[in-house]
Amino acid sequence: RAQKPTCCQFELTFGCGLHCRHCYTDCYNRRVFIKQELDTAGVKKILDKIRQQGVVWLCFTGGDPLSRKDFPEIYAYAKKKGFLVTVFTSGYFLDKKTLDIFKKQPPFVVEMTLNAVTEKPFERISQVKGSLHRVIRTVEVLLQEKIPLKIKTMVTRDNLGQINRIQGFLVSHGLVFRPDYHLLSRLNGDNAICALRVPPRKILSL
Repeated sequence: RAQKPTCCQFELTFGCGLHCRHCYTDCYNRRVFIKQELDTAGVKKILDKIRQQGVVWLCFTGGDPLSRKDFPEIYAYAKKKGFLVTVFTSGYFLDKKTLDIFKKQPPFVVEMTLNAVTEKPFERISQVKGSLHRVIRTVEVLLQEKIPLKIKTMVTRDNLGQINRIQGFLVSHGLVFRPDYHLLSRLNGDNAICALRVPPRKILSL
């Protein structure tokens, strides 16, 4: 007898405030594609169905799910349904409404990606001016409010010189350095970003 699923990774949106050079979904981070996404009612309908099928562990990802204006409503609905919720976010869009609901109904964990801790390399990767300040502020706010937080770092040719600084920053904030080296081709089949992969011999020397 087939086992029922217990976990779901729900890509709520392609939208994100950043346009990271290595991101495999950024090819669809455009208004024309975002306009075709499920509305709030459609998302809730799917949440109902997967809960009925036995899913307990739910991860909201994207893009950045916090870029959706209805994210607080969707999140609250998922918590009401009894899901254990993880949220993957760039940290760019955290607002008071989302923070308040995280405080009242904490997620299992919020996972962010931090690919540099100084402005020039961060903005080279994110391709968005002023983005480092907003992301660092989100890290600090989540820690201050004691929201469960994990940080990941995508190691590419763009940030090799930042690795020690990133690790030092995370350790100073009581966080664990979690590097990832697996770059994927974009969802539209474009594999140009694979040129940003770090050679195995270089990874072993870090």
